[in-house]
Amino acid sequence: MNRLVNTIGLVATLAVAALAVDSTLAAEIRLRSQAAPRGTILTLGDVADVVSADEGERSRLASTELGPVGSQQRVYRVREIQDLLQSRGVNLVECRFTGSSQIAVDSAFDVKSNQDAPLSQQAYKRAQRRLRDSIVERIRAQSGDVGPWDARFELTPELIRAAVNPSKSLSVEGGQKPWIGHQAFTVLVVDNAGTQRFPMAADVYGPAMVVAVSHSVAKGEVIRESDLISVRSDPSTVENGSVRDASEIVGKQAVKCIPDGKVVLQDDVQSQIMVRRGDVVTAFARSGGIVARTMVRARNDGSTGDLISVEGLKDKTAFQARVSGPREVEVFAKSASAERQANLR
Repeated sequence: MNRLVNTIGLVATLAVAALAVDSTLAAEIRLRSQAAPRGTILTLGDVADVVSADEGERSRLASTELGPVGSQQRVYRVREIQDLLQSRGVNLVECRFTGSSQIAVDSAFDVKSNQDAPLSQQAYKRAQRRLRDSIVERIRAQSGDVGPWDARFELTPELIRAAVNPSKSLSVEGGQKPWIGHQAFTVLVVDNAGTQRFPMAADVYGPAMVVAVSHSVAKGEVIRESDLISVRSDPSTVENGSVRDASEIVGKQAVKCIPDGKVVLQDDVQSQIMVRRGDVVTAFARSGGIVARTMVRARNDGSTGDLISVEGLKDKTAFQARVSGPREVEVFAKSASAERQANLR
């Protein structure tokens, strides 16, 4: 009997401890009855006091966005707030909701009277995305080129506040041919109060043209001009080493199979092999106006201009020579010994 009582007591103690742990880990969200947003985007911190032992969790929850602030007052119920938080990835099991059962949210604030309102990273990204899309739309309309474009720029707090509000229309003017490089634009933000104009500079990146093969090319095959085509590639995803000019690789050999339609990389090709290891080749030596030649064996593969090792057919003495053509090498007179020059007669 005593053992049973002790067991029950232990279980009860553990249960109380578990509840205590849960209450310390859970964040308490104390909903207010009224809220006055500090920006054009409503956050949980606007409608509730967030209490948590973990400061990082408290800050993250408080900055969670619930949606844009409307032009009129709106009433949110607790269930709506919970659904919005859940859609943003918040685990409701770890949250405890207290306070008011509904929250009256005031209409959008006056931007001109709230220039010091804090800007979230989400607001910056949303304004950046809207402005980039507007610049790209402008360039496509003016250039007639609907290919991939990209723009990079810095934003002022005033422009972020104006551009982040989805209730305001956004458009861009300015820029000039050829539409790439450093461009000067004017951003127009329009609402019922009128039109705001913001000068903005941006670096514009046009569609990148790269070289691809028009059909599969086998390993060792010499690249011809007819094997290549130019294709458009997103400037943000062009691979490092992509060939931009077909003339750079015409006459070179594929070092591996290049599949049909693949963008050619510099590492996919090499200069055509003129001398192969084990070949018996002609070695020329030039000194002054005298030219001598003899037959040697190549110890390495080599393309035109490569420095390779060769050896005499009789004495096997090795020396360096530069590949000068098909099965031909040239000996550097300065690096060759007098004895070697004498043997090349």
